Amino acid sequence: MGLLFYKMKVKFTKPLENVVSLKGRSLTLRCEVNKPKADVQWLKDGKDISPSRRHTIRAQGRERSFTIHQIVEEDAGEYTCESTDDRTRATVILTPYINTIIIYVGLHESQKLQHLGTSFKVIAICLTVAYFQQE
Repeated sequence: MGLLFYKMKVKFTKPLENVVSLKGRSLTLRCEVNKPKADVQWLKDGKDISPSRRHTIRAQGRERSFTIHQIVEEDAGEYTCESTDDRTRATVILTPYINTIIIYVGLHESQKLQHLGTSFKVIAICLTVAYFQQE
């Protein structure tokens, strides 16, 4: 009786996330696969990406990453990381400034907002910080 081997499909366990970045900066797109030795291919707008002076492709454990150094306007677009069995996509947008929202959650259930006359389990306090690009 012979052995039956099943080849496990390469699936993404952590997808890529959309990124907004400033021109001239570096950014890294990261995702995770279910197998440490899985091969993936990176694409931008459907075209293969090769490692270069500005593009670094890495595989470390189950994490796969693609770094763009010194981002220019042509780097904006849709990026895909694909295996033979699955794919994940993210959009990279360039902007002259970035709004970062920091959310702090933590008021207790018993605390009340008097002007509303009601209780809340949590409340979010937001702080927006804008970073402007120097020309």
